Amino acid sequence: MRLSLLPIPVLAALMIAAPAQGATRDDVAVAEADASEIAVWGKVVAWREGTKVVVRKADGTQRTFTTRGSAAGLTVGPNAGGRIVAVFPHCTSARACRFRRVDVASGRAAFVPGIKGRLSTPVLRRGILMWIDEAAIRSRRLAGGRVAREDLGRGPLALTGLDHDGRRFAVTGDTERDDAADGGMSEVRLGRIGRRGTKRRAGTSYSQEYQAILRPRLTPTGVEVLSDDVEVFVPGTVYERVIRFPDSGARSSKRSFGVPFTAIATGGGGTAILQSPGTEGCGVLADRPGEDVEEPTVIGATCRVVLAGAAPFSRDTRRTVPEVAFTRTATRASGRVQRRLVAPTGRTSGKQGVANVQVRLVPGSADEGFGPTGVDLTTDAQGRFTTPLAGALRTSPLGAFLVAPPRAFAPALRHPPDPESEGR
Repeated sequence: MRLSLLPIPVLAALMIAAPAQGATRDDVAVAEADASEIAVWGKVVAWREGTKVVVRKADGTQRTFTTRGSAAGLTVGPNAGGRIVAVFPHCTSARACRFRRVDVASGRAAFVPGIKGRLSTPVLRRGILMWIDEAAIRSRRLAGGRVAREDLGRGPLALTGLDHDGRRFAVTGDTERDDAADGGMSEVRLGRIGRRGTKRRAGTSYSQEYQAILRPRLTPTGVEVLSDDVEVFVPGTVYERVIRFPDSGARSSKRSFGVPFTAIATGGGGTAILQSPGTEGCGVLADRPGEDVEEPTVIGATCRVVLAGAAPFSRDTRRTVPEVAFTRTATRASGRVQRRLVAPTGRTSGKQGVANVQVRLVPGSADEGFGPTGVDLTTDAQGRFTTPLAGALRTSPLGAFLVAPPRAFAPALRHPPDPESEGR
């Protein structure tokens, strides 16, 4: 699969023995994207870029479809006949939305008949389409039939997320509670399709600084949610974590993936993420070492669509897609292209250099982003590169990227050192 998706030496290099805790699985980058949403079923990945929905198959076939409106949501899954389809909202106004259905194999697109309203967050599993319609959860077989309204039980809930497996469903939402601190409560509720009411599974207070519980993912034995309550980004770790609420009780919490990401999706045994350069999403933080600024400069840099080798609670170790570690002085730039081994805990357990790949240094600015020209270098046997800087490159902020897309990016755009601070 790796070779069919990306026949470049970067993603085929350096196979190593698996650590004792489980098999070692490779993450595979399939595209670059300024995407906001992502969905996956097995090795079929779909993502949303503005008014476009992109669907990519494991054989490398990629199709692009247009949509309208700002309604959230995108899903990929099998219909009743087993064919893989993608479904997403198409809106002419906030309250006038329909679902568009795309056959992944043939590329044929059509509207799903009989469903209209204020639609968002579709989830297709076992031929059943479920979605949010304002404050309600509705469901229907994709092939047709009656639209059902799922009973959420007592208490208002401003819905923020949805998942289902064809029998059960999980929702997340915000509610006002007297015991909430500095804001409100995020709740997780579980229910059964067509049954009365839901059961509150968990609740977490949130403040204005961050949303404690973001969206649910059902598992055969419980429900998992993402939390973004890690407020300080540490390079090489995630800034979102997974909290697991098993049906048997005894909640657990783990960091997930060991790489920064802006979105995650699971389905059909596959896991996909939108990998970002850092906490700024699809952007690179322009930093000057030691400089204290209230509003840091962010320069645009494309995220990567990645098929993850292992899910957040897997016992397998993941080998990340190549990344560029990059430093510079006023006269020299150097760095390393490397894959990290990420243990099931989400922590980096080792690093390996990627040899004989090209790295391009590119000047950048807050107004114009990254420049089109730069210096091309080739990594050595340890994945390292270095070069003296001349001319304008000595005084320009620099970034470093792999030449062959999908690019690996430097974790930050490096400014030249301040000559005045160096002389102190």
